[in-house]
Amino acid sequence: MPPLPLRSSDRPDITISVEEVYLSDMVGEALSDIIDGEATLDVRPGNLIVVTIDFELLIIRLQVVVNSRISVEQGRICVAVESIETGGHDLLDLLGMDQLVLSEDITQVIQGTLEEELGEGAQLLTIDTDETRVILTARWE
Repeated sequence: MPPLPLRSSDRPDITISVEEVYLSDMVGEALSDIIDGEATLDVRPGNLIVVTIDFELLIIRLQVVVNSRISVEQGRICVAVESIETGGHDLLDLLGMDQLVLSEDITQVIQGTLEEELGEGAQLLTIDTDETRVILTARWE
């Protein structure tokens, strides 16, 4: 049996490409218990993720748009919520929500899912987006 190849700490063991439609379905399912409406996710270049939630509130239709950026910090995913808007107003300010706390809460949920899926010792190296995909690279320690 040949010896195992030398591993470089900066080269990934795996590259994962996740299609926008899959992520959008996951978000829609996750939010279906919380909201009575429809949620969609749009992946955009530059690591921008836009979640749009449409629902009816009494007699008016409301659309909430959540803009966030994803990155990798110390081998973990990091989600930074940039804004939550409806009708041209920033709901973060309007509701007095703490942007950093909300970002950390979302990060923890997504990181937990990644750890379950990738297994023990997985460490993210990079995350990038294009018009329809999120592309992650990872390695195991």
